Amino acid sequence: MTRTRRSESGVPLESLPVERPYSLEQLRDHDWMPE
Repeated sequence: MTRTRRSESGVPLESLPVERPYSLEQLRDHDWMPE
């Protein structure tokens, strides 16, 4: 199950263009950073 998690700016990642790579800050904020 995937939750709609938001970045510090409050913008849902789903609204971002897929071709735009996420920044390290966003990845860290969403716990997507590999350990």
